[in-house]
Amino acid sequence: MSRRLSVIAAVVLPLFVLALAGDWLAAPAPFQWSDEALAYRARAASQGEQPGLLLIGNSTVGAGLDPDVLAAGLDTTVAKAHINATSASTWYLALKNHVFGAGVRPKVVVVGSFASAMLQLRAGGAPEQEAQAAMAGEVEPLLAMRAYGRAWQPAWVMRADRRRQEARAAIVAGTRVRAAGLVGVDDVDGAMDELFGGEGKLDDRLHRSGVPIVDARDAQEVRLRKRVAAEESWVRDIVELCAEHGARVVFVRMPLRPGGARGVNTADELSGLLALLNELGAGWVDLTQEGLTERHFKDALHANGRGMAELSMILTARLAELDVLGDAPLRSAWVVQVDDLVRTGTPPPLPAPSLSPGKKPCEWTGKSHLPAALGTVGRLAWMGLGEISPVRVTAGGQPLSPAGTGRGCSGDFDFKNGLTVHAPAEGPMDFGMAWIDDVAVQDSAGRAHVWLLPGTTLSLTLRGTGGGDAVGLVAEALPLRPVDDPGLVLRVDDHEVGTLERRGHRVVLRAALSGDGEGGAVDGRRVSLSLAEDAPPMLLEGLALQAGGERVFALGAPAHLRPGRLGLLGAPNDPADFATAPPALTGITREVGGDGEIRLVLPAALDPLGRQPARNILVQGTPPVVELQVDGDPVGQRPVPCSALTEGAAGELRWCHHGHTLRVRGDIAPERLSAGLAATRGRVGRVLYPGDVATLRGSQTARPAIRAGAGGLVLDIAPLPRLAPGDDGTAVLPGTVALLVERGPNVLLETTLPVQALGDGAVSLAFSQQVDPFATPKVRLSLSDDAPYLVVRSVTLVERVEQPAAVAAGG
Repeated sequence: MSRRLSVIAAVVLPLFVLALAGDWLAAPAPFQWSDEALAYRARAASQGEQPGLLLIGNSTVGAGLDPDVLAAGLDTTVAKAHINATSASTWYLALKNHVFGAGVRPKVVVVGSFASAMLQLRAGGAPEQEAQAAMAGEVEPLLAMRAYGRAWQPAWVMRADRRRQEARAAIVAGTRVRAAGLVGVDDVDGAMDELFGGEGKLDDRLHRSGVPIVDARDAQEVRLRKRVAAEESWVRDIVELCAEHGARVVFVRMPLRPGGARGVNTADELSGLLALLNELGAGWVDLTQEGLTERHFKDALHANGRGMAELSMILTARLAELDVLGDAPLRSAWVVQVDDLVRTGTPPPLPAPSLSPGKKPCEWTGKSHLPAALGTVGRLAWMGLGEISPVRVTAGGQPLSPAGTGRGCSGDFDFKNGLTVHAPAEGPMDFGMAWIDDVAVQDSAGRAHVWLLPGTTLSLTLRGTGGGDAVGLVAEALPLRPVDDPGLVLRVDDHEVGTLERRGHRVVLRAALSGDGEGGAVDGRRVSLSLAEDAPPMLLEGLALQAGGERVFALGAPAHLRPGRLGLLGAPNDPADFATAPPALTGITREVGGDGEIRLVLPAALDPLGRQPARNILVQGTPPVVELQVDGDPVGQRPVPCSALTEGAAGELRWCHHGHTLRVRGDIAPERLSAGLAATRGRVGRVLYPGDVATLRGSQTARPAIRAGAGGLVLDIAPLPRLAPGDDGTAVLPGTVALLVERGPNVLLETTLPVQALGDGAVSLAFSQQVDPFATPKVRLSLSDDAPYLVVRSVTLVERVEQPAAVAAGG
């Protein structure tokens, strides 16, 4: 054997064997279900393999529906198998692999969530990706094609495959270099480029990456689309999967807290979803119009105990009406769409704006000099309507974009400070102003908004199918400025109809429709809305069909009509003035342990600051309410978890808050240490002290949240009682909170609340009159000298208070 062959046998063959061994070692373990998946299976089968009803969805189901109430009302067994923070693709996998795949055979599957999650194409953030990986089988080709546009595997398989590829790459690279040296090639990379880098030759980098080149663009486009039309979503797959296993399906739209911005869907998206459900024979229940208020929710997405009880009873009645456990086909949902949406008539002309050069190149600023019908145009920004302005500004005859960015000569305008334009121009005369031509204007999220302009008529034809022959028509519009006579007329088939109501500063028109046959009350009806020439323009927030207990939108969306909320306190940047500085802490005792740890024991009055539930609010806030001081000044260091107190360097000052004790380590004399209440008053919850006064003004940037004006206030306040030694906590709490709400010279609310009545949930209070949409009232909270410390979680303005106050007002 020649020397060269001997070298090859000595080097290449061991490398080959090593490559095979590395491939075997790096290969993924045999597929097996995770503990999370097995626990989910057990939960889905909690009522046996044949439950009458299976509830699936995300945390809105978990917090919103009580299976015991449904089971009692429908006289069947109910299993609750929701998965928090998930959407349609994960529900499909859970049903396929862990409900039907595990032998569970419910008669009815109830899919509950907000509509956006039903139409979401792929997993959202990391929590859902982990949940989806747990629910998925070893191979999920449908998920790969539908949601990712490329090969997909569960996370644990992907990690093992990545390790295997890395091992292969290292072995192949080493083998390539060694083999090249044996045959006398010094420049390995150059030789590879010569082989693969020429025109028309294979790109070795793309080949090694394993990415299908043809599918790369399509995959990127799919990844960018999270919410899709109903026909492209997982809805059909879920219904057909259930039908294969003898289960019928009802989709339930769960409500969100009034005033929230989450879960906003266009009328077209909803009508497409309902049309698909009707085609597939699935049921639909919409719980977003059931009149729940903020008192039914513990946060923006989830119901509290009161809300769960209410929603469970309502859904029980609606499912009974559908006869979901029977054998007859489920009743079709109403589907309403709009044809021939046109505007006729000519609105009054608008004068050219009066502009002068600004401080930056291409910047022009000034007043708009709009007619009284439009009002102060800056209100567009205050109401959150800047990007869908009813007027357009032109430069040199070319329209500019609304809601400007303020960058260079970008060709846009905004109304935040009078009128500001960013566009190149020879002089002020180059600018003009006119009403918009488009009937529907889209915002940055793709939602369509319709303006009613003075002196014009908006006309449309309704196309509707559904059950029932008598329905109601509801139109809600928001004037750009408050008016006594809105000058709005509703006509159906050229007949003036409808009764006018006011909801705050909104205008509501209602009319009754009747007809014969399927959809006869709606289909083909011609509807028009006319606005007087001297009226302000109005934003048509919703045109809806009221059928039974559901409201189906032809234009707009339910989220636009929910009562708005404006937080005055409850976030780090909420503007507020406090009249008093934190009181000094006295009665602190110091203890030095044998391990050198110094302990500052707080007085009994502050004991609750370290206990649940106050501990989550105060101790873990950023920054903390109680802080460590050295020689009377804050140390500046943030507290650490007590479990990490000993991890610092020798002599480093570190501290933590545990119960009513501050634990300190570091090279410092104990007598120099003390504790105080931080001047920041915390972040998650602000603290009021006895005798304190807080004045809340509200952020201008948040005013669009209450477009129709504030009509009331919601307080979420928790007392921290002064516990004396031996006190069992049942003593009556002393003290009162005085509340004053003013708008200029007008007093909107003045009352006194006993501290004893606080802490059992939010308190809702109505104002004596609705506040102007473009103003924020000033709120003042005053705490009596004999009161305990109070944690103010939030103070929120709301458009209307639909329930009486939870506490009696005195004084």
